[in-house]
Amino acid sequence: MVRTRLGSRPFGVLAAFVVALLALVGNAACMHAKGKPGSDQKVMDSIAMQIQTTLAQRSDVVDADARYQNNLSASERADVSVKVKPGSDFEPVIDDTTRLIWRSKLYPLSSINIGVVDAENLQRGETRHINLLDKNDRAQMETRYGPRPK
Repeated sequence: MVRTRLGSRPFGVLAAFVVALLALVGNAACMHAKGKPGSDQKVMDSIAMQIQTTLAQRSDVVDADARYQNNLSASERADVSVKVKPGSDFEPVIDDTTRLIWRSKLYPLSSINIGVVDAENLQRGETRHINLLDKNDRAQMETRYGPRPK
């Protein structure tokens, strides 16, 4: 029978080595999956800014904010908030916003969240959530806007 004491020096050194090795392998796997930290996010931020600028140029839009997030708390998602002129119809703005995001090169993209409000009556608004991991949502997007760019 072999006895191992948890406090023994060889066990402690081995445990520390295993923990360090696992941390190193985990970090390497994340780097391989995502590339250089921050490099892809800058590209995605630029694409989101283009979407924001395009929306802001619409005659019925007062203000637009577009963001792309891919982190632990918000994974692979595009969030867009739009304020429209009083009395404007929300549906054309939501449709244009959805199309711009879908046809963009934001990647990876698992969900789209859009909020549109009346600039003078913030109680009047509409939101849309599209889950691209859902086969039905994805099929509807492809039917309406065509395939996503690669």
